[in-house]
Amino acid sequence: MSCLNLYSFKFRVFCRDALANARLKFSRDSRLGERTRSELYQRRVEDAIVAFIRNIPQEGDDQDILQDIIRYLSGWEEKARAQDTISEQDLPRAIDFVHKLLDNEKLQRRVFRAYPGLSIERLCSLGLDLAKCCSTPPTSLFVVATHVPDVPYRLGSGADIYTGIVNNQKVLVKRLRYFLNMPHDEKVEVEEMFFREASIWSQLRHPNLLSIYGIDKVNFSTMPCIISPWMQNGGILQYRNSLPQPPSISRMNKWILDILAGLTHLHKYSFLHGDVRSDNILISDDGTTAQLCDFGLTTFARTYAKESYTWRDNSERWDPPELMEPNMIAPNPAKSSFATDVYSFGLVCTEIYSGEKPFANLKMLHVRYAVLRNERPPRPIQPPMSDQLWSEVQQCWSQRPEDRPAIEDVRRRLTKFFHG
Repeated sequence: MSCLNLYSFKFRVFCRDALANARLKFSRDSRLGERTRSELYQRRVEDAIVAFIRNIPQEGDDQDILQDIIRYLSGWEEKARAQDTISEQDLPRAIDFVHKLLDNEKLQRRVFRAYPGLSIERLCSLGLDLAKCCSTPPTSLFVVATHVPDVPYRLGSGADIYTGIVNNQKVLVKRLRYFLNMPHDEKVEVEEMFFREASIWSQLRHPNLLSIYGIDKVNFSTMPCIISPWMQNGGILQYRNSLPQPPSISRMNKWILDILAGLTHLHKYSFLHGDVRSDNILISDDGTTAQLCDFGLTTFARTYAKESYTWRDNSERWDPPELMEPNMIAPNPAKSSFATDVYSFGLVCTEIYSGEKPFANLKMLHVRYAVLRNERPPRPIQPPMSDQLWSEVQQCWSQRPEDRPAIEDVRRRLTKFFHG
């Protein structure tokens, strides 16, 4: 049993008493200003927490890591950085510890009760900081799926999709094809970078992002696999068109807000999705929630994999003009940006309303010509798209990237409109 489990109850009681004593001591002193009182209160509680942890007997490796993490997560040194608080050799263990907290809701509740002010957002932020400055992937990143069949469940644009079992749960096993024909030395180097990126992706927890369970290096030794939850409803367009009746406008608008929330979270932490389209937006088992998947994979393939075009099969319908003909539109050739995600989001909105992929009646070559001529899909009429949403969609797919709005601004306006 780890020290955190062993001392959980005692620690909650201790923190409760420490908070009460600190409040009692400083609230009665009328000579203190509000800011000074707050600083003294915070310092007193922090000292009490650290003192308590130092008195925990050494048991395994959790004790010192927990102490470092608490010091970082205390939040009272806003400019503190993970790499200044946690030693480099302990970073993988610290990431494992954060993973354990993020993946265990029961443990989260205990820890959150013990540490006032701690939140999922702070944990995710810590996990990202740790992963970015850690050159060695944590052990928690690697998992092994069982019951993986010989034949793929389906073929994706850059991966072979299998099913499997992890921790008695059905999962998707995504075998990445861009590692297939790499020379050995190059593959080793790219794999190391991929594991580091995957460690970062695994920290991006949000209700509208499909989390990854980890990386499987065992089932297909020549190609690493991404393990993610099984979503029985599949992609948003597939699910929409499988319903006996078209979804209500309010339901489609809810999905649109979900997509905006997921993209806003990615952009907040300076991450691109890089491949926003209906196939990469999955629907929860109850049909109420949309979740973005495969974020970062296309950007990684373009950056590190020479055969990156194989990852983009059938995906160019969602590409903005600056990726189709870079020299005509933007100064940085073939470079994704936040604006490319915004453009693709606009197309996804028309997919959700119309039930058809963008430019469904055109071959890919003609799609390219149409986009470069500033042509876009027509306004959905059945069901009708509102003037406000149509206006936002048109801004999102502006020809020049600098003319497109920030995703957070789109989310704010549409949230107000849908709920106003």
